[in-house]
Amino acid sequence: MEQKQPTLHDIIYAAGLFDGEGCVTSTTASKGNRSLRVSLASTCLDLVEFMELNFGGKVYKRIDRRSIKAQHQWHIGGAKAVEFLKLIFPYMREVTKRARAEVAITQIGPLIGYDPRYGFDITKRKRAGYEALMAIK
Repeated sequence: MEQKQPTLHDIIYAAGLFDGEGCVTSTTASKGNRSLRVSLASTCLDLVEFMELNFGGKVYKRIDRRSIKAQHQWHIGGAKAVEFLKLIFPYMREVTKRARAEVAITQIGPLIGYDPRYGFDITKRKRAGYEALMAIK
């Protein structure tokens, strides 16, 4: 799906969707490296496709045997996740998600793309950022 430029209306709508159904978290990749992930889940395929069309990322279908309906998940990671959070942040209202978004933007975002081999300080700062993110419950 080709990404389009979101309008202000799209950004505000996405903030509302994200407040209700979104998640800011980290994932552990190979070699124990952590990465930022933003996701939104819904049984409505149109909603997650709206997110993919306007903000990039990828849509996955997840089937839960306990549920009658299939769940669709939109994921975006890394620098693109930070850019998405910067767009919706002024319109977010849910306190916990807003706090996690702020940590992702201010502590993790500036360090994305830095190779940890460049110094212990970068690795230490990244780890602190991810620990701060996961400490917000």
